[in-house]
Amino acid sequence: MLDIIPLNSQTLSAMKPIYDDFRKVAVQDYGFPEQPLDFNGLMQTHQMGLVNLYGIYEYPEQRWVGFMMYNREAHGTLDVKVVYLDDSISTKSALDSLFNRFLEDAKGWDDWSVASYPMLGPRQFEYIRYMTWPGFTPVGQAVVRFDLQDVLSQAIFEGLKLDPLPEGYHMTTYMPAYERDVTLALAEAFESSVDALWDPRFRSLDGMKECMQFVQSGAYGLFYPNATAVLLNPDKKAVGACLLNVVSPTEANIPMIGLLKSERGKKLGQHLLAHTVRQVINLKRSGQLPIKLVSATVATGNLSAVRMYRHIGFQEAFWYPHLFQERNRVMSRRPGQWC
Repeated sequence: MLDIIPLNSQTLSAMKPIYDDFRKVAVQDYGFPEQPLDFNGLMQTHQMGLVNLYGIYEYPEQRWVGFMMYNREAHGTLDVKVVYLDDSISTKSALDSLFNRFLEDAKGWDDWSVASYPMLGPRQFEYIRYMTWPGFTPVGQAVVRFDLQDVLSQAIFEGLKLDPLPEGYHMTTYMPAYERDVTLALAEAFESSVDALWDPRFRSLDGMKECMQFVQSGAYGLFYPNATAVLLNPDKKAVGACLLNVVSPTEANIPMIGLLKSERGKKLGQHLLAHTVRQVINLKRSGQLPIKLVSATVATGNLSAVRMYRHIGFQEAFWYPHLFQERNRVMSRRPGQWC
């Protein structure tokens, strides 16, 4: 028998063994850029209200066999970060119990509009069989990587031939003076993207301003203006950008890349991506940026974007389903009901 328990400062302390098991596989199996916080760090983060957890307790064995870590984000996303289950328990029973409790509790919270779960981990293909029952919709996501030490990626990039930029257009790197126009371009690029399905910030210009602040805040690694590509039109207005953040000592990530709608269909995204990769390579060669990988996430259904990354030399590292469910659907379900 399984019991789903919202964890507090007293009950969390008993979770150390199962959390330590997760930490051992977080990088290799869950795609974390570096090992997550140790248990003391987790407890401090929980006490500060920055993360919430449910524990899965098994009777009569009297042991913890899993947990869910989630955030109630200020922008309205109920964001499931991790679900970790011990191999010894029934996956279906655990997920049924966990998400039934989670979604029933969520009905009493008024600070969210969409639930989101990027399903990472070695058992995702097993988990996904049960996750549409509670009403979640899956969207395929691929993590692509440019390995600066990979011979094939280097050869593709060094042999890259791009169409010339339109007359009067040129590439540069990010400066604060471009922020307003960059934000506008990214807002247009993301308002109809799959990301907007589970992150309300992508649905408006004000929301994109929040995203830009977050990217530059240090909460998501170190924002690198010198490797952030900006495309200027003949009027010196920024019409597109490819942002870059250093998220670990060896990895950088592209959190957003996009263009104004009026600039699409001209293969300008290739120039943005190539400029960022070229800047990273130059910074690495000069000793200023000792990273090994540049990563990005792209919807598997966005074939033009997938082709763009491949064209520059990125390779698909792995894929995962990103699940989401709107609040109104959760509110209409009965306890224990599967959609």
